[in-house]
Amino acid sequence: MMLRPFRLLFAGLLVSAATGCSDDASSGAPDGTVADAGVSDAANTADTAVDAAPDSAVADTGALTDAEPDAAPAPSVLDFAVDAPGPYPVGYREWETTYTVPGTGESRTIAVHAWYPAAEAVGSSPSYLGLGRDTDAYTDAPVAAPVDGVGFPVHVYSHGHQGFAGTSAFMMRYFASHGWVAVAPDHEGNLLTDNSRGELFAHYLERPSDISATLDALEALSGDDPLSAAITDRVVLSGHSRGAYTVWANAGATYDLDAIAADWPDATADELAAFDAGLGDDRVVASMVLAGAYRASWFGDTGWDAVSMPMLALSGTADNPADMQAQFDRVGALNFLWVELEGGCHQSFALGGCTTLADPRAFALVDTFTMAFSRRFLLDDTAEATVGILTGEVVQGDEVRLELGAGAQLAP
Repeated sequence: MMLRPFRLLFAGLLVSAATGCSDDASSGAPDGTVADAGVSDAANTADTAVDAAPDSAVADTGALTDAEPDAAPAPSVLDFAVDAPGPYPVGYREWETTYTVPGTGESRTIAVHAWYPAAEAVGSSPSYLGLGRDTDAYTDAPVAAPVDGVGFPVHVYSHGHQGFAGTSAFMMRYFASHGWVAVAPDHEGNLLTDNSRGELFAHYLERPSDISATLDALEALSGDDPLSAAITDRVVLSGHSRGAYTVWANAGATYDLDAIAADWPDATADELAAFDAGLGDDRVVASMVLAGAYRASWFGDTGWDAVSMPMLALSGTADNPADMQAQFDRVGALNFLWVELEGGCHQSFALGGCTTLADPRAFALVDTFTMAFSRRFLLDDTAEATVGILTGEVVQGDEVRLELGAGAQLAP
């Protein structure tokens, strides 16, 4: 299959190598994130934190993408090779949904983006926030029938601080090519083109609520909509950078209300009550954090104890491995797998542009591990080829280092 790059082009933009970004204690944010994507040289500051901004803006990325199918679909999504693009071309849709934010009572409208298996490669190339064209997806392409006749498994994604839903489009396309529906919201007010909410703490209510609202929007599709075949009662969730906060929140981590009140003295009683009630979503049954780490500042040292689902963490040695090591040391008793990529940088899991690990190789590894993990824990895939990728028995390359938590249960 031919591999073609997805190019995001900005007029007059000078691109530099992407890594992580330093925590800023003065920002007041629970994880101190600065940005996950920049648009000018002024944004290219020295980065150190796992969940913060790259030092570069968007670069040309050599994403592994989907070619047109060259064979009849297999009778089950589990029959597709985990480590290769699936047989479907990728369709794309966008629509809006409105919901009420818990704690604030505010009406909030967000864009929902969906990548899905298409019956044929027809339609225009989508543009995410108007930032170039994704020539490997097809807007409003006809939806393929679910491969097994039952429905589409669902992967939902949370972008990073000052990012957008399509930041990890390479991964979303990969899942769609395998017969999945992959969805992501734009976290309005915390986007590359609109960070109007700044570091307001409302983001920490809005982000996990956006994920739940996105799943609600899928469920609300009319019965004659082909995407209504998405199976939303059991989904896998991923998040890049600050999206790691979203993942832990939706996975059910509990909050330290005293810490929140100290950081956010203007928080209302209703807002604190929303945190106290928790922002977990029972539809999420497995979670993946990409270049992001658990932060104790609002969850507290034991907030993760409430999380019982399997979790995968992917990171790179060029990003800030100390934070990822601290996360592993803290939560290793969970059913937890940490995969570290030698030379991987902050954007090896999103927009690309890393100078120490080529994008096609980084994206291929991300695709392989996220698909293997999702199939194992969402679809109960117990094939040796799938489980072996997660245990390290099926070696993926010299760039890969695996750490299994004390509570890891990867084999059937």
